[in-house]
Amino acid sequence: MRRTLLLATLPLAACAQSPVAFSDTIDLTFDFGFFQDEAAGLHTPYVQGTDFILTVRHRKDRDISGWEIRSSDPALFDLSCSYDAEDLVFDCEAATLGEGFSEVIVLDEHGEEVGQAEIEVALPDRVELLPHGPLIINQPALIDDAFQVLEGGTSTWLARYYLGDRQLHGNGTLSADSGDAFSAWTEDSFLFEDRDWLQGIANTQGEHPVSLMVDGVYINDVVFTAVGAEQIDRVELHGMDEATASPDDNLVVLAQAYSASDTAIYGVTFDWLLDGSEEWGEGDLYRYTYTPESERLVSASIDGLGAEVTIHGEGFVDSTNNIGCSSTGGAIPGLLGGLLGLLGLVRRRQ
Repeated sequence: MRRTLLLATLPLAACAQSPVAFSDTIDLTFDFGFFQDEAAGLHTPYVQGTDFILTVRHRKDRDISGWEIRSSDPALFDLSCSYDAEDLVFDCEAATLGEGFSEVIVLDEHGEEVGQAEIEVALPDRVELLPHGPLIINQPALIDDAFQVLEGGTSTWLARYYLGDRQLHGNGTLSADSGDAFSAWTEDSFLFEDRDWLQGIANTQGEHPVSLMVDGVYINDVVFTAVGAEQIDRVELHGMDEATASPDDNLVVLAQAYSASDTAIYGVTFDWLLDGSEEWGEGDLYRYTYTPESERLVSASIDGLGAEVTIHGEGFVDSTNNIGCSSTGGAIPGLLGGLLGLLGLVRRRQ
């Protein structure tokens, strides 16, 4: 009987859950929130060249100060860990240095392995660029992949990394090379949304290829077509859905220019009116606080072409070229005023 009982309990022991929980600071939700979802775990595969914070904790929030965290292959995935006694976690600075697989190994105070996680690092075979505006208002159906931009205007594009049909995660690894006719540069934002961005200004009309690199390795070209302001045929306003909003929600209206062929033209700035009165600033966004009882008429125009829409609330003019705090210090105006003083008091996880 004892032999039978032992065999019956082996599967239960083999299925016992590791006491270790892993999470990272990779943020996949485009919500302008401070915190990542700890329950999401690790977002492997990671793109080569990215850095992030990897966190290790006991599932029951016990003190693990005597434990050790190591990488099975530091040449591919490097870790530098320190213990946070207040939050009972190890925070590890993680750097993805090369392609391949590694493991994060957790050893307890007796040197016994108590947990591990597999890490995959890869170079993408393509970098996709998405215009910022439709993402802000959560209307990806508006995305136009023609890469048509206004001569002399600045446009902003979110970078996403793919290897086959798999998305790679991470940021801070993108660079770009362009000729004099199109000035392109990259940014990596780190407040609200950790993302890689390409921004550019077309100095002349015509087609302008931009080469995209990841961790210094060439991946692919994107060709921008610059047109003059006379090519703008109409302006449309696209807004977030007020029907699903709650009072005091922050909503956004996006102004978008189109050519006669119904192709979006990016990099356009507009003049704005609220109930016929001029709003300060130029841009392609109007951000406002939803107030159901406050009906207002907002309009955007350029060179005599415009559109208007009824909203409920009021706010300020903004631009899709504002991407939050970035490597060059840019910030979304208005949204940060009451928040920057809190940065020393909040962690990047809940």
